[in-house]
Amino acid sequence: MFIKFTVMEFKALYLDGMNVEVEINKNKFIIDASREKGNAPMDHIISALAACTLISISSILKRMHEDFEHLEVQVNGEQFPDPPKIFKKIELNYYIKGKLKRESFEKAIELTFEKYSPSAVILTRAGVELKYSFIINQ
Repeated sequence: MFIKFTVMEFKALYLDGMNVEVEINKNKFIIDASREKGNAPMDHIISALAACTLISISSILKRMHEDFEHLEVQVNGEQFPDPPKIFKKIELNYYIKGKLKRESFEKAIELTFEKYSPSAVILTRAGVELKYSFIINQ
């Protein structure tokens, strides 16, 4: 059996102070641990989780032929106070608007966290407590 792996490449350049310029697929942005010129590294981890789960949930709902107009998530992260200040707990609160079954949305979220979101799976395996809730507006 042949397993195909996805290879990702990017480059990062130390600028000064707490600033690093990152280039991924010709898109450049600044990571700034002081949060003056950009977002801190841990901000990117939590935003990747938010984006990854939204993409997964929306894809699953589309495959279920569920109709929605709006899908968003608000995220709160709690980090340990001492270095390396990793995440202890992350809470994701999903809001969706549309004509869809509650059971379908619940199933899409469960599948996302258990199987389809690499960000959620890796954070869970790393010991981060992930909690979620949701509100459906019809």
